[in-house]
Amino acid sequence: MTARFYRMHTIRFWLSIGLLLALPAMQAAAQPVLSASPPDSSDGVSVISWQAPAADQHIILQRATHADFSDARQIYRGSDTASTVTGMTDGTWYFRARLDDGAWSEPLAVKVQHHPLGRAFGFFSVGAIVFIGTVWLIVGGSRRQRSRQ
Repeated sequence: MTARFYRMHTIRFWLSIGLLLALPAMQAAAQPVLSASPPDSSDGVSVISWQAPAADQHIILQRATHADFSDARQIYRGSDTASTVTGMTDGTWYFRARLDDGAWSEPLAVKVQHHPLGRAFGFFSVGAIVFIGTVWLIVGGSRRQRSRQ
């Protein structure tokens, strides 16, 4: 056996050891990283997204109202890359995710502050005025058209 043969096997051996030692760090890096769009919500709706899991793994997403997740509830399990969360009331909502049996991600906080009631009624009033004006123009135009014929 030549010195080159032993050198190649020594290099392979140390590369294998290095990969085995790096494996836990690579698994820890595989934790999902969450993001919210929008990060602050004024209507109680937010899209929570993460990077795509491996083909044979699923993401588990939890939602809670306490930062310690003492009231956590699973709201999604699957292989998608996002989940639309609706129906959130005013306050701070916390989200975390993990791969099937992996460690939990860093928590993501989404602040929800709905529009004040006065502003909501203002939006409704403007919409009602536009609707009534549109109906009035259509009916008035139709009557004028009939009277010309």
